Amino acid sequence: MQCIASKISSNHVFNLDLVHPDFESKYAPLLGTFDSCFAMNVIEHIEDDSLAMKNLVSLLKVGGKVLILVPANPILYNDIDKGLFHFRRYTSSMMDQLFLLAPLKMEKKWMFNALGIPAWFFGGKIMRKKEVEGGQMNLYDKLVPIARLLDVITFRKVGLSIIALATKR
Repeated sequence: MQCIASKISSNHVFNLDLVHPDFESKYAPLLGTFDSCFAMNVIEHIEDDSLAMKNLVSLLKVGGKVLILVPANPILYNDIDKGLFHFRRYTSSMMDQLFLLAPLKMEKKWMFNALGIPAWFFGGKIMRKKEVEGGQMNLYDKLVPIARLLDVITFRKVGLSIIALATKR
């Protein structure tokens, strides 16, 4: 699977393949030009996540920021993840390692959606579901206030996803 990133500048959109074998040559004019980049539920779809992060960071200016959201807790990896074409779920230390290789200085990292863990486990591991059904999402939408409260109670240390903010060195 390829990862495509876009940059909108002066009414132009550039499609970027973050794992292109000759990334630096192909995208040379864009290297070091971004103030910030984000990848929301992207990196877990790329087999060579280290290469994707390295290339993503090469687009940033020194001091530029990157915001990443990935699924958490490898023990929860199941058929739903496979159906979504995820290669992995992350631990906090896996995120630290990925950011060190990039090289990025971690500014802040937190988890969220602890409430989703039992449903993800039950649906994917026990029921062997391959996708989250619409009715389940509608129910979860109604429970978001409880999910937010649970995230506060757990000090954002437990969750179905990890968000990390870092700065290019």
